Amino acid sequence: MKRFILLALLISLALTAGVLSASEEIWECPNCGTNIPASADDVEITCPNCGHHLLWFMCDNCMGEFVIDSDWTTAECPFCGSVHELD
Repeated sequence: MKRFILLALLISLALTAGVLSASEEIWECPNCGTNIPASADDVEITCPNCGHHLLWFMCDNCMGEFVIDSDWTTAECPFCGSVHELD
C-alpha cells in the first residue's frame, strides 16, 4: 500500500510540473513492477508486460483515484484509509 501512496505523490508532482496531462497517469503493476500508462477513461487496465489485470477505482469517501487488483474483494483507499467492499 505504501507503493501506491508514493506513486500518487510522484504523479501529483508530475502533474504539477506539466510532465503528465490531467487525463493521463502512470500506475505500477503490482505483479511485475512495469509502469502502465492509463487514462481516466480506462476502467480496466492490463499490464502490457505480464498481462495482470487492474481496475481503476475512485474512493466514495475522498474521491481519490487509485488502481486495485481485479480479484480483490476489498480495497483500502491509500489517501483516506476508508475500506470498500467490492462486488
